[in-house]
Parts: sequence; structure tokens; C-alpha cells
Amino acid sequence: MPARHVKPSLIKECPANIECQVIDIVERYNIVVLQAVAAGWTGAR
Repeated sequence: MPARHVKPSLIKECPANIECQVIDIVERYNIVVLQAVAAGWTGAR
């Protein structure tokens, strides 16, 4: 399933998806800081 705001595809089998962009990478602690730009729910389950 194509995402609306980011390049990677959404996972079709997941009832909920969050599209995120990388804001920062803190290499010293191996932390990736993300910002959610969209969220969706199929209503399944």
C-alpha cells in the first residue's frame, strides 16, 4: 500500500500505520528521533 507522506510503503496486513519522518539520529546512543506526519486505521479486528 502506498503511503501519502513518506516514500516507504505501508504494511497492508497491519490494521494501523503511522507515517514518520526522521528528525535526528543520535549516533552516540543509537537513537533515531522520529516525527509522525500521518496515521491511519483500517477498522479491522
